[in-house]
Amino acid sequence: METVSTRSAQPEPCDTQRRPVQSSLLGRGFLSLLTTQFFGAANDNILKGVIVFMVIDGVWKGQLGEGGQGIVGLCFSLPFIVLSGYAGQFADRHSKRDVSVMVKLIEIPITVVALIGFSMGNVWITLASLVALTSQNAFFGPAKYGMIPEIVDEGELSRANGTINMMTNVAGGGA
Repeated sequence: METVSTRSAQPEPCDTQRRPVQSSLLGRGFLSLLTTQFFGAANDNILKGVIVFMVIDGVWKGQLGEGGQGIVGLCFSLPFIVLSGYAGQFADRHSKRDVSVMVKLIEIPITVVALIGFSMGNVWITLASLVALTSQNAFFGPAKYGMIPEIVDEGELSRANGTINMMTNVAGGGA
């Protein structure tokens, strides 16, 4: 004997029909990445700004000669220029999440070295920490941008990249 189903012939609505779809930009993964990026960029730019001030008109005035501000700029920019290509290859070979966590953990002792340099009044230790910090961030960049397609829906990639870029600039301008 055949049993008759009491279900209607209409398919049940899928989850997206029952509840509004939440943007993947509001997901924990992307918000964590955005926050990490913002504070990392702010940290770099604050350190650079303080060093520039101290070299131009602070206690380190004249210690780097007439081109002191340029030397600080080189210490900030050169690691990104030299290391970004290698960092991209490294991020392709390893888990982007693991690379991100590793470089962010390295940021803590580098910042401590910068504080030691400031407390000792030693421009060279502080500049070395700036080079180390920007080197560390050169490795964070490719891993960060490589993670975005893994944590954001394809239709929101451009918006996610734009948001990351905006927060980087806000952190740089606010420092």
